[in-house]
Amino acid sequence: MKTSIIIWIEVEALMDLFIKSSMKTSIIIWIGVALLFLSACGNGKGDYDATGVFETTEVLVSAKGNGEIIAFDAREGQNVT
Repeated sequence: MKTSIIIWIEVEALMDLFIKSSMKTSIIIWIGVALLFLSACGNGKGDYDATGVFETTEVLVSAKGNGEIIAFDAREGQNVT
């Protein structure tokens, strides 16, 4: 009889341990999900001007003569020849 009582107590202790660890795992998972959702919250305004795929043309500009440029009066979008 004493042996069966000891075995029963050990089984109950293992069940309690399993339930507690299962609850801990569940709580950790729910906290992780909550943090994931909260990290996705934002005002939706980034510090960028444009997004997407950009196509570029690489141009190599070299000087006809060497020297220092003192002034270069050109505006955005203006053709320079």
